[in-house]
Amino acid sequence: MPAPTISLCLIARDEEQFLPGCLASVEGVVDQIVVVDTGSTDRTVALAEAAGAQVVHNPWQEDFSQARNASLAVATGDYVLILDADERLAPGAGKLLKAVVAAGTVDCGMMPLHNAKSLDTSLAEVVRTCEPVLLPRLLRRTPDLRYEGVVHEHITTWMVDGNRNARRIDAAIVHYGCVAHVREVREKDARNLRLLERRCAESPGDLVARGYLARELLRVGEEERAIEEGLEGWAAMGVAMEGDGPKPTFVSLATVLAHTYIQRGEVSPATEILDQAKAWGARHPNLELLRGWSLESIAVGRTEQDREHLRKARSCYEACIQAHGQRFAEETMPGATTWVGQTRLGTVCLRLGEPDKALPCFETALEQQGGFTEAMLGKTEALTALGRAPEALLLVESLLQETPDGWLLAAQGAIAVGGLDDAGDLLKRAVELASSGFIAPHRRSLLLELRSLHGLLMGRPVAGPGWSGLLGAIVGRQPAEDHPEKGFTPPEGEFEVLLERWLQRSRSDLLEPLLERRADSLMPGLTARTIQALADKGIDVADDGEPEFVFIGGAGRSGTTLLRAMLDAHPRIACGPELKLVPTICALRDQWWSSMGHDLMAAGLDESKLDAAVRAFVKTLLESMVEDPSEVRVAEKTPHNLLHMALLGRIFPRARFVHIVRDGRAVAASLVRQGWMDPATSKPIWYCKDVASGARYWSQVVRSIRQQVSQVPGRFLEVRYEDLVREPRATMERLLAFLGESWNEGVLSHHDQVRVSTHESSSAAVAQPLTTDAIERWRQELGPDELRAIGQEAGALLLEWEAAGG
Repeated sequence: MPAPTISLCLIARDEEQFLPGCLASVEGVVDQIVVVDTGSTDRTVALAEAAGAQVVHNPWQEDFSQARNASLAVATGDYVLILDADERLAPGAGKLLKAVVAAGTVDCGMMPLHNAKSLDTSLAEVVRTCEPVLLPRLLRRTPDLRYEGVVHEHITTWMVDGNRNARRIDAAIVHYGCVAHVREVREKDARNLRLLERRCAESPGDLVARGYLARELLRVGEEERAIEEGLEGWAAMGVAMEGDGPKPTFVSLATVLAHTYIQRGEVSPATEILDQAKAWGARHPNLELLRGWSLESIAVGRTEQDREHLRKARSCYEACIQAHGQRFAEETMPGATTWVGQTRLGTVCLRLGEPDKALPCFETALEQQGGFTEAMLGKTEALTALGRAPEALLLVESLLQETPDGWLLAAQGAIAVGGLDDAGDLLKRAVELASSGFIAPHRRSLLLELRSLHGLLMGRPVAGPGWSGLLGAIVGRQPAEDHPEKGFTPPEGEFEVLLERWLQRSRSDLLEPLLERRADSLMPGLTARTIQALADKGIDVADDGEPEFVFIGGAGRSGTTLLRAMLDAHPRIACGPELKLVPTICALRDQWWSSMGHDLMAAGLDESKLDAAVRAFVKTLLESMVEDPSEVRVAEKTPHNLLHMALLGRIFPRARFVHIVRDGRAVAASLVRQGWMDPATSKPIWYCKDVASGARYWSQVVRSIRQQVSQVPGRFLEVRYEDLVREPRATMERLLAFLGESWNEGVLSHHDQVRVSTHESSSAAVAQPLTTDAIERWRQELGPDELRAIGQEAGALLLEWEAAGG
C-alpha cells in the first residue's frame, strides 16, 4: 500500500520576502504544493513556480475562506497541511508530521503555532520562548472539507458534522507575520477589523467572531466599542452555554474582556467574567494570569486581607508556570507560562516580603526573555532587599529611563549603601517621572515609603505609606489615624539605626514624639522600644516634670472659644472658659521689668528670677483648674495669650501654642457688633469702634504672633477657623497629632459637653453643633466703603491669607 501523501495549501499575495523560507521548511515533507495567489505584483508567483508549486490565480475577494477553499479544490494529497507564507515548520516538525500521516489515525492535527517577536529570532528560539496556540493545521482531505468565515476562517461544520477526531501533534509552526512592523506595513489590523465587522454582520450568532472583533477593536484603540461588542458576545455566550447545542469556545473572549477591565482599574467586572469562565469549566493559563493580576490590583496595602489576596495571586501565577509546555486550543497570552508568569510571581513574593523567593523568579524570567525590563527591575529590588545593594546599583544603571521605576530603585540602593545625598537626587527624579506611570504599580507606594525613610534619615520626617511613613507621621506630628500600617512596628534593627543617626546628629528633638502617648497608640510598644534602645547606649529617659500646657490664642472673634471647646471634649485635655489672667500677668511682667528692672537688679533679682515668679504664678493658676495635673493636660484659651508667646515658650519649654486665624474681614465685621467696653475707662474698646479699627487690630495681632514663631521652634501650629468648621476631622487630627495626643471622636461632638461661661462671649454659641453659616456672613454685612477701609488697614495680610487658601 502506498504511503499517505500530504499537500501543502497556502494563500499568498506579495510574499517574496517570506515565501522561500516557508517552502524550504516543508522540503521533503509534503508531496504537493498548492499556492493560491490573490493578486501578487512582486516575484511571489515566480518563486512558487520555481519551487514546483501548482499556482492557482484567484483574485482577492475579501474572503479568506474562499481563498482557502480554492486551494483545497486542487489538492490531491490524503492530508492537507495549512500554512501561510510568513510561517514555517520548526526543525523536527516535518518528521513528526510524516509519522502521524503514516499512522492514519487522526482527522485533525492540532499543531502549536508560536508567534515570533522579531524577524531575526531563530526558529528554535521562538519555539523555546514564545507560548503557542494550538490550531487545526493538518487535515484529512475529504470531499466535504471546507472553510467558513471571511476572516479567522474555521472548519467547525466539517469537524462536527463528520464527527472527526482531533489530536494534538507537537510539530511546531513559527509565525513571523505578527511582528509589529510587519503588521503595520501590511495594514493587517485595518484589514482584519473590516472583515470581522463583515463576518459579525453576516453571522450575528458567531460568538467566536465577536471575540475576535473585540480584540481587533482593542488593537486599534477603540476600547469602549471593544467592551460593548465583547459584552454583547459574552451575554450570548451564556445563552449558548446553557443550551443543548455545541458549546462555543470562550477563553479568548473572557481574556479580552477581563484584561481590558483590569487595565482600566475595574477589577469587579473582570472578576465576574473570570468566575463565570471558571464555572463553565475553563482551565487556561490566561485566566489564571488575569485572576492573579486582579488580586494584585486590589491588594493596595499591607493588611492581612491584602496579604491573603497576594497569596491567592501567587497560587494563580504558580498554576500558570506549571502549565508551561501544555498545549491549549485557544491562544495563550505572550509569556503567561514563562517570563510574564515568573515576573508576576516574583513581584508578589517581593510584596509578601519574600525577596529570597522573588529573586530566582526574576532570574528565570530573564533567562527566558533576556532584557525584559520589568524582570530586571524586579531583580534589582530583590537584590537590595537581600542586602546586595552594590549588585543592584550595577544592574539598575541601564534602567534609568523615562519611567520612575529605575530611578526609584537606584535611590533605594543608594540609601542602603549610605549615599543619602545621591538618594535625594534620585528620588527627586523619580517624583518628576511619577505622573508617567510605574511599570510595576506597587512602586508608587514604595516611592512614598522611600521618601519617608529618606526624610527620617535626613532629619526631615514626612508622613507616607509603610512603616517609615507611619514613623514619619509620628515624628513629624502629622495625622495618621487611618494609616494602613497602624498597629505595626518598624523592622528589627532599622529603627535602631535611625535612633543612632539622630543621636549622632544631636537631633534629640526627633526623639520626643516617640515618648508621647500618641506614639504607642499608632505603633504599640514604640515608646518602650525607644527607651530600651536609648538605655542600651547608656542614656536614661526620665520625666523632667515640665508641664505640657497648651496655650490657645489669636485675635478676638477668630474662633478661639470653639477650638477650646473642641479640645476640652478630649478626655486627656482640660480647657475650660478663658481665665484672662495669663496675658495680663505676662504684660505686667514686661511692664515691671521695663519700669523697675534697675531696682530689681539692685535688690538681687535678675530677669530670670522674675520669669520664675511669673512661671510659678501661671503654673499654679492652670494646675488649680484640674484635680490631678498628672492625669490630664491643661490648655488655656485667652485670645491674647500668644501675644506673649516668646515669654511663655521660655518659661514653659514643653508648652505648645495654637494660633487660630480667621478671615480679617469676618473678624472686623464681628468685632463691631460686640460692643465690648474697656473696664478701666468704661469706653468702647478701640478695635470695636469701626471695621477699619477691627481690621488694624486683626493685622497687628496676627503679625505679632507670627513674628514670635522662631522663639518656639516646633511648638507652634496655626489653624484656620474656616478649615476647622468645614473640615473638623482633618483639622483636629492635625492639631492632636501636633500635640502628641491620640485621636478621640469626642472632639467632633463638643457641643454635648461644652462648659459654658457668662464671662466668655462665644461660650453659648459653641454649645451648638458645628456650622459653616458664619464663614461668609461678612459678605452680606460689609458694604463697599467698609471693605475699602478694611483693605487700607490690612490689605497686604488679606492678600497673603487668600493666597494661602483663605
